Amino acid sequence: MFGGQHREFDIFYNPSVRISSDILVAPREGVDAWRDLARRCLRFEPDKRLASLQIFAEELDHLIATFPLFGCIRVVGFHPKPHCWLRI
Repeated sequence: MFGGQHREFDIFYNPSVRISSDILVAPREGVDAWRDLARRCLRFEPDKRLASLQIFAEELDHLIATFPLFGCIRVVGFHPKPHCWLRI
């Protein structure tokens, strides 16, 4: 509130998701499906985002089974040794 008035503004509006073609993160035929899931999770309009965590989990399970990701990810947690690596 500034001077008794409430002002609202958008910080993000449908951020884009780019997956570089030089880095293979999933089978080529699955990259669009992974990108689509990420984009739908980030949509600004609630009616265009995934409707529930259950739907997200089902779609994620399907993508993992159909187009498994390649490589390693770094996971940072609250463990005394904060960095661990998971092989995907």
